[in-house]
Amino acid sequence: MMHRPASTRHGYSIVECVIALPIMGIFLFMAVQLFYSCIAMVRFSARQSTLTVQRQSVIDRLDNDVQDSRSIQLIGRHLMVCRTPRGVVRWRIARNGTMRRQQWLKGRLNSQWQSDAVMRSAYFTLSARHLLRLSYLVHRRRTIVAAIPLAGLLTGSQR
Repeated sequence: MMHRPASTRHGYSIVECVIALPIMGIFLFMAVQLFYSCIAMVRFSARQSTLTVQRQSVIDRLDNDVQDSRSIQLIGRHLMVCRTPRGVVRWRIARNGTMRRQQWLKGRLNSQWQSDAVMRSAYFTLSARHLLRLSYLVHRRRTIVAAIPLAGLLTGSQR
């Protein structure tokens, strides 16, 4: 008579496979979702950092024009006119949120520049504290306010 060992089982039963496959499917689904979320976050953060640099470039250029100005006039909330020694500079905020700078010299258009940055719902305001404010939306309901002091403009003759 031959003697068989009691536990020489190799492999998995069909019941174990039926239980393990959905569990592995759930883990695979979660891994794919995590991977796509990571890729989306990398793209979003790269785009936001580029937009931040572009917006800061617009604010720096606007600040230079304001500091060089002899007078500033707001026409509505989307147009600002600065009178500088080098001519008249007009800043206009378009409906899509881009900003355009036009420099006029002796009644003729001397130079023109349009920003790459999109500043949604942007508008200009002047405050009682002698600040020019540029407000715009960044993400959903978060508003950024860039405040540019006008103190250099108001010293002396208080224009």
